[in-house]
Amino acid sequence: MWRTVRRVDVAESWKRAKQAYAAVVSENALLKDENEQLRAELAEARAVNREMRANICARYEAWDELVTLYRERQLELARRTERTLETTLH
Repeated sequence: MWRTVRRVDVAESWKRAKQAYAAVVSENALLKDENEQLRAELAEARAVNREMRANICARYEAWDELVTLYRERQLELARRTERTLETTLH
């Protein structure tokens, strides 16, 4: 069986290798930019999430305070009410 020998063009191989390397470097730069943008979006989303959690905690605290005020109002109304023997306690 006869084998054909191919000659390698070293100059052309280096040219192709340099082009491939340049393509990889440019793609890497694009991916780094995209990664930085995504990290910035993530930081913004985390800040919004923290703000929402703080608002939710404030809402729960306000609700607890409102419940306390309603209870105090009911107690004050009960203290002011005149009681007779005919009226029930509850």
